[in-house]
Amino acid sequence: MESTEDEKIIMISNDNSITLTTHRIFQITQESNKEILLKNIISHEVIKKKMDYYKVLTCIFALVTLYFYTEIESNSNSALLGVFWFSMLITIISAFFLFTSFKKSLRITAYFGIIEFSLSELKTESLNDFLSKMYHYAELRKKETK
Repeated sequence: MESTEDEKIIMISNDNSITLTTHRIFQITQESNKEILLKNIISHEVIKKKMDYYKVLTCIFALVTLYFYTEIESNSNSALLGVFWFSMLITIISAFFLFTSFKKSLRITAYFGIIEFSLSELKTESLNDFLSKMYHYAELRKKETK
């Protein structure tokens, strides 16, 4: 990652994983170090992903509820009725969280790479500020190369 003389840091994320400069965007994580040039940016996309652990929890609670239901039906065991209703309630709550909880991330696509990072702790104003500065400097870099 070589630096140019007139390159300046514009914004840095709270955890120092994303850095926006006047020429590039850097992503530094434990898995990889990526960079894309601002002049090569094609588009950005805000992605909403469902949280995987709610899928697992909902499936587990649904199976437990189904197990208690079959036990009650086969043995006519009314002692398990309270446990069945409790597991049904927990299943409904986990299904609610499954359908309402999303993890937002930003994907920036360039000609020679993609950078994707989480927006979990980023306010909407900060995201808009980041995107406007990114596109402003991207336009400046594109005009320089023409």
